[in-house]
Amino acid sequence: MWALRLLSCLLPTLWLTACFDSAKGDDDDDDGGDGGPTAWGPGDTDTDTDTDTDTDTDTDTDTDTDTDTDTDTDTDTDTDTDTDTDTDTDTDTDTDTDTDTDTDTDTDTDTDTDTDTDTDTDTDTDTGLARYGYRGAATVEAGVQYEGWEELYIEGAGGLVDCAFSSKLVMDEVLTTCEACDWAFRVETSATVLASSVGCERVGYSAADAADFDGLTYDYGYQADYYIDGYGTYGVLQYYFGGYGWYAVALADWDGSTFSYDWPAGYLYYYRD
Repeated sequence: MWALRLLSCLLPTLWLTACFDSAKGDDDDDDGGDGGPTAWGPGDTDTDTDTDTDTDTDTDTDTDTDTDTDTDTDTDTDTDTDTDTDTDTDTDTDTDTDTDTDTDTDTDTDTDTDTDTDTDTDTDTDTGLARYGYRGAATVEAGVQYEGWEELYIEGAGGLVDCAFSSKLVMDEVLTTCEACDWAFRVETSATVLASSVGCERVGYSAADAADFDGLTYDYGYQADYYIDGYGTYGVLQYYFGGYGWYAVALADWDGSTFSYDWPAGYLYYYRD
């Protein structure tokens, strides 16, 4: 189905939806009303601010006081009296006094203050691009009946967004205004549910929005022999744009009973984180 988008920018008949992303119901005269999401978001903005402050304060104070007091007092008194007569008296007095006072005072003070402050701030705001479109299937009897379903899907890269609303789609009336079509119907949506909720909040949706997709009407047709120059003939979904007319918007298939299509309608931005 995505091949259609690549081809369609080259073809005048498909320029409206494929190249300019006209969504369903974007005109006041279109019976479909506002049937598709609106592209939103500021684009891809990536702001990464990283502030790293590292302050290392190292204060080392080393005080070493060494006091050595050595007092050594040595007193040596030698008294020797020698009297030599018939009487011999010998007196030897020796006094030795050694007073040693040794005082060693060592004061060592080591003060080390190390402060490491690291502040890292990373702010990242990023947006991604998602595609949205409509896929559906129905049981169709030409000119008589159209009964099936349609899903609005929004898909983002990496699986961050897989949001889808599924609606019942049934015939409102038979149309004869599409001359190139094998058949055409005005169809109406009802009983819409949130079919897939992954990342819906990133694109502004929730289950509470399901009811907004009920009661919408679209003009759909099928043309089996739509010719794409240089590629051949294909079956296509025809859609009526109010104020413009009928345009082929997607490749489609109808085997006489079962009808199916996938319409890649456009793109929108979403916030990743």
